[in-house]
Amino acid sequence: MTQPNILLSFPEYNQISQTEVFNDKRAMIVLKQLIASGATFVGAGNNGVVYQLPDSEELIKITSYPVEIRIVRDVLSKRKDLKYILPRRNFRKVSSEAASFTMDRCDPLPSKFYNALRIVNNDLYWFFRGKDNDVVDKIKELELREFIINLYQEGEKLGIRDRLDVAADNIMMKDGKLVLVDI
Repeated sequence: MTQPNILLSFPEYNQISQTEVFNDKRAMIVLKQLIASGATFVGAGNNGVVYQLPDSEELIKITSYPVEIRIVRDVLSKRKDLKYILPRRNFRKVSSEAASFTMDRCDPLPSKFYNALRIVNNDLYWFFRGKDNDVVDKIKELELREFIINLYQEGEKLGIRDRLDVAADNIMMKDGKLVLVDI
């Protein structure tokens, strides 16, 4: 028997997409603690939620996506030299199905980059899986094109290139530079 998604009973959840991530009671406890501490809702996806910690530029993400948990635990939380993927810190397993970690808050992507990425979103998926090398030529913004190439190389070096979720909604600005913020 599937348990109902207990997150739906919280008023704060009205902003969040209906995700199955918090059928897990221990993850729900962490979320309640975040809300009680004054953390501010930032966003949500299919597998997790992001809150800004009180009086901080630091974000905390709680996720139930097994691939993201593995990549953050085994790769991203241990690297200090990342240039194109936003580093993660303070990884901890919340339960058998969920984990949390912190990361820096980033700025929105300028519309010229966002719009350029939206045009090639589907092609980028295949490019990062080694199947469409022409997509880079379709990107007219030089800074964005260089970022995509460098991100590809960084992902390759880390052994996670084909796991990167490169899409317009997952790229932001940090200190004036483009970074991938989601896996």
